Amino acid sequence: MDVCYRVTNSMHHSHEISQKEMEMEQNKTILLADDNVQILRMLNSFFRRAGYRCKLCTCGEEAANILRNDRDIGLVLTDHKMPGNEALQMVKEIRIKYPDIKIVVMSGNYSDDTLLELKGIGVRKYLQKPLELRQLQMTIQEELFSSMAGE
Repeated sequence: MDVCYRVTNSMHHSHEISQKEMEMEQNKTILLADDNVQILRMLNSFFRRAGYRCKLCTCGEEAANILRNDRDIGLVLTDHKMPGNEALQMVKEIRIKYPDIKIVVMSGNYSDDTLLELKGIGVRKYLQKPLELRQLQMTIQEELFSSMAGE
């Protein structure tokens, strides 16, 4: 049985939405992690125009703080190369502490070893930089909403 909720917006118009739609809406927050601030700004602008909420961070420590305090994160989009080995360590910690959060990793250069390592820690999606925005949006939608389909 699909549970429905009545939602009233600021104009006092109301409509019913299903529990599934509410969950999808909650999962529309993306944590963007990259040490390149220009890329973060571009991604933030792109996803906000597409209707997503975004949180930004430039290191693994910031990402951990955001994840601890924001339960609406549905997906982490992270650069593979950040100072030290932060990105891989961050992905490993997310897999352990927040197994339901989807992770997409982007990089300018992947090796077979890198892909194997990422697969080994549960990353299903990888994107090559420079990013093709249409492919990026499709990948993010697939990942976010695959959890709604029970994948």
